[in-house]
Amino acid sequence: MRETKPLEPVSGIFPQPLIATDRLWMDLKDRKMKGYRFERDKKLGNMNIDFYSSVLHFAILIDNMDKGGAVLDKESQYDLEQMGIGFLHFTRQQIEKNYNYVIRSIQFWIVNWERDFL
Repeated sequence: MRETKPLEPVSGIFPQPLIATDRLWMDLKDRKMKGYRFERDKKLGNMNIDFYSSVLHFAILIDNMDKGGAVLDKESQYDLEQMGIGFLHFTRQQIEKNYNYVIRSIQFWIVNWERDFL
C-alpha cells in the first residue's frame, strides 16, 4: 500500500478577496445585468468612469479612497448631466458591506430607464 504524506499549505494558491470594483464587474460583464453591455474604466470627457453602458447612457462611479479616489464633485456631476448620462455613485465601503443594496439600486435604475424609454 502506498504511503501518503499530509498536505502542506502552499502560499499564493488561494486568490485574494475580490476588491469592490472587481466584485461588481463580475455581475456587470458579459451582459449579466439585465442583458445590457457595460464597459469598465471608460473615459468620458475629463472623467474616468468605473462602469458605463452606452445603450443606457448610464455610469456607475465608485469612490476608492485607498487609490486616491475622490468624492464626486459638483462639476463632475454637472458634466455628466450635461452629457445626458444618468449615474449612480457608490463608495467602496458600500459595495463591500451592503452589496445587495448596490445591485438592487443598479437594477432599479435600469427598470426605471426601461419604463421611461422603451
